[in-house]
Amino acid sequence: MIEAVLETLKRFPDVQAFLTNKNISTIINDVQNRMSTDFPKSTRMLNMLAYFEYKLEDYDKSLLYRNKVLEIDPDNRTALYSRGNLYMDKFNKLDKAKQDYKKILQIDDYFSGASFRLGSINKRRRNYREAIKYYNAAIKHYPFEPEYFLDRAIAKYFSGVGYEYESVIDDFNKAIELDHRYIDGYYYKGKYLIDKSEYKEARINFQIASQLIRQERKKGSSATIPQKELQSLTENINNYLKTCEQFEALYEKAKNGDPDAQYSIGQSHEHQGKILKALKWYQEASNKGQSDAQYRIAEIYSSGRGVQKNIIEAIKWYKKLAVNGHQRSQLKLGTIYRFKSGGVHDPAEALKWYKMAAEQGSTRAQTITGDMYYNGNGVKQSYQSALKWYKKAAENGSSLARTKVGDMYYTGQGQKQSYAEAKKWYLKAAERGYFMPQIKLGDMYY
Repeated sequence: MIEAVLETLKRFPDVQAFLTNKNISTIINDVQNRMSTDFPKSTRMLNMLAYFEYKLEDYDKSLLYRNKVLEIDPDNRTALYSRGNLYMDKFNKLDKAKQDYKKILQIDDYFSGASFRLGSINKRRRNYREAIKYYNAAIKHYPFEPEYFLDRAIAKYFSGVGYEYESVIDDFNKAIELDHRYIDGYYYKGKYLIDKSEYKEARINFQIASQLIRQERKKGSSATIPQKELQSLTENINNYLKTCEQFEALYEKAKNGDPDAQYSIGQSHEHQGKILKALKWYQEASNKGQSDAQYRIAEIYSSGRGVQKNIIEAIKWYKKLAVNGHQRSQLKLGTIYRFKSGGVHDPAEALKWYKMAAEQGSTRAQTITGDMYYNGNGVKQSYQSALKWYKKAAENGSSLARTKVGDMYYTGQGQKQSYAEAKKWYLKAAERGYFMPQIKLGDMYY
């Protein structure tokens, strides 16, 4: 580190007399003494002291010297830029950093570093559109910095809309073209390609990044990237390489007509928000009778996620499954017909599907079936039938159903009134901490 600082000092004739075998602290003291005598107003010397303190990781002192420079020369771009970097990187005061960078651009709108930093602030705040504007300005004035293109590619990617695949890839490629050893360029391009399901290309980029990392790690302390960061990157890349290999194999199976593989590919697309691609693979799998794929199609049309909401289409897919005993689909159909979803309302039809699920042991369906008999919703009111279904749900462990059974014994609905039976069911319901039966028991004892 001392050698790096001394190399920096060689650019400043004012302090060449101090370039001996002194350590940084000694040099700082010498410069401070010189400042107090021969150069009391030297902004270059103050900027140098700020740089030294930064290298010694005394960021408060470094900031102090930058502030002193700006008291003497409010338009000093070096101090403004370095102070902005301190605010942004070391103190997390983004608004103050933003002010410094914007002031630089008012003085010199060709200062690409300030534009890039403003882009980074907006990217960190997820204002991706604004970030891209600043990255564009930075690249316009200095199109030779790979990091500018990399960060613009990432901002385009996360902005979500308006930037085609080719535009994002072009920026990744430009970053790599400017620096063929740019590990981050290959790494983030690989991540982007995974998200776009380009697993073969992603694997190639991760492999190049991995090779470059191995070369860096061999350098030891002279590596340009800290060893800890290289280790973390290596672990991430190995995980991504495994993902690429797994999905390449899965795609081969899917292309060869394996319905489970087709469903898995559909799931991957759905998780990434690519609903139309997901539907394509779900349709392929559902044509071969893959029930999970059929259910996902129904869910997508029911929710309207990524497609126009279509309850009628959803019902069609739910029914394909429900008639074959698919319990979740039976419950979904019951809910659609019960609550007028998409303009469809038929309580009797709702009860039909709830009873199918209830007969398969669904506690929720058993309780709802009991409610519908209790209220006469879609069926002639029958307390006896309501009690029958509540008891089934209660025996399956439903605290709500146990409370309802207790209520019916308490009021004498559907059978002879019995406070003892009511208390028994309330106590069972209260075992799991359900508060309603606890209140009812309190009322009974009171």
